[in-house]
Amino acid sequence: MPSNQSLRRKWKARRIMDAIEVGMVKRPRDNREEIEKIRKLNWALEEKVKPLCIKNHVLLTPRWRG
Repeated sequence: MPSNQSLRRKWKARRIMDAIEVGMVKRPRDNREEIEKIRKLNWALEEKVKPLCIKNHVLLTPRWRG
């Protein structure tokens, strides 16, 4: 029969392995969420810049007098 110390070591090792597995699964999901968040922010910023580009083009386009 295994000793209590041996059983505790196995139990602790199993807990460590479980924690590592959870971390490995969580990390890619976090990365995907971060990428999606950045994509949404990028889209919002592009939408804000569009009118500024149009306004800049209108203001800087030379007007012909004739």
